[in-house]
Amino acid sequence: MNGLGKIYAIERKLADEIRSYVLSGRNSWRRVPFLALQADGRCGFSGTYQRAYYSGLWSPSCIPNEYGYGIFVDCATGEIVGSNCNPVGYRVVLSLLNCLDQLDAVKIIQKLQEEVSKGVPSWINKKELDGRIRWREELAKELRLSPLYVRSKKYIKKR
Repeated sequence: MNGLGKIYAIERKLADEIRSYVLSGRNSWRRVPFLALQADGRCGFSGTYQRAYYSGLWSPSCIPNEYGYGIFVDCATGEIVGSNCNPVGYRVVLSLLNCLDQLDAVKIIQKLQEEVSKGVPSWINKKELDGRIRWREELAKELRLSPLYVRSKKYIKKR
């Protein structure tokens, strides 16, 4: 193998290591969509959170511009995928190298739990608060969302 071949082999190996790192949090990733719903709407709404509970896809915010918003972690499997839920190529995976902290499911869960435990801002009145609680309950039921996420193809929505 020549020098260039060795470099390509190293790139592929590094991409495999990144995939393995993300996949190692598979059980934790399954907790993200439900927690994202619980955290959303407390002090505004998040497109990243909505994508998680509607589609079961987590979008790291560090994606380079050339890939747009087409790189996700599939919360059902822990795999790095594109918007169509198919695996992405190794060069796309390598683009995530500088933001591995945003691919740590345990850290993401901790952040979501912190947001949930903060409660709601004082400016939200009781009627609004009750409405948001009902909204979460109804949406979780509609999406068949439970604390451990399982994808139901019928409920995949693109956001």
